Amino acid sequence: MSELSLKISGKRFDFFDKFDVTLMYNSIASTFSFEGLILTDDQKQLFRPLSYHDVQVYFGDDLFLTGIGLNISTSIENALTLGNISGYSKTGVLEDCEIPLSLYPLQSDNLSLSEITEKLIKPFGIKLITDQSVITSASKKYPKTTSEHEQKIKDYITTLAGQRNIIVTHNNEGNLIFTSLNVNSPSVAVYDEGMPSTRISVTTNGQGMHSQISVIKQATIEVDTTGEQTITNNLISKYRPIVRNQTSGDNNDTISTAEMIFASELRNITLQIETDRWKWSDGKKETIIKPNMIIEVISPSNFINNRTRFFVEKVNYKGDNTGIIATIDCVLPECYTGKQPKNIFA
Repeated sequence: MSELSLKISGKRFDFFDKFDVTLMYNSIASTFSFEGLILTDDQKQLFRPLSYHDVQVYFGDDLFLTGIGLNISTSIENALTLGNISGYSKTGVLEDCEIPLSLYPLQSDNLSLSEITEKLIKPFGIKLITDQSVITSASKKYPKTTSEHEQKIKDYITTLAGQRNIIVTHNNEGNLIFTSLNVNSPSVAVYDEGMPSTRISVTTNGQGMHSQISVIKQATIEVDTTGEQTITNNLISKYRPIVRNQTSGDNNDTISTAEMIFASELRNITLQIETDRWKWSDGKKETIIKPNMIIEVISPSNFINNRTRFFVEKVNYKGDNTGIIATIDCVLPECYTGKQPKNIFA
């Protein structure tokens, strides 16, 4: 585990026996957990309860995560002190907290998604980065939008962003990110079911998918006309329709809302790889498999007969003194575009 290093409040802590790090793309935070011996008084201070220390996780020189230590446990046996620290990315606080009273009222008039978000995250010292691909959508004004009472900040932001097909994620420096997925990115690795020490599994939930997805927007004081859009899922041969209401935005957002619902249903097709091959080399440089990458998979036993592109959404790295195993969770790239995928099981 010499490649892995941990800094707590700027101080390096190397004396750990186990670790569990999960990097996530479709989330506003990644998570970590480390366990090891506390050998000095200085190290002991890093495990003081409710300190909320800053934490950085590195693989070699590669910064994996910038976060906050939340949960602490210590135990003593045979004069040895064992410490455990776990937490999440700096942006994770938005999952736990609601809009503070200092930012009331809950209603926002004539503000964009970027303006609303920056106002909500500023008290937490979090920075918003908006990719060029979604600047126009993120800058579009809402005539009126209101957060629900006791709604988490993360839920409010992601609901508004989802209706405009904007992905809300985070980066390794602890910033909140508005972005879109480039599905044409080249793949970084190919996994075949015949590879040693590699398990590939595919799960599909047909109950969660529909043949037609319709979205309607009722007329309001701000928008005096109704809107309607229907998307057909070509993967589903049986007649299974649903109808959903659009709760925010105008009629121009109706198709984006329909694509967002369609994309969410594609999440009922998932692929998981458990492997010790979480590094790949093209002969020039070594790549660590991480979220926001494209890989290719061949697995006839799972009905994937042809080389198929998958988007890496989450990677869990779990290790101890014997080595590191990665669990790679993938979805179809179209889960982020709302576009029609090919039938990967054909």
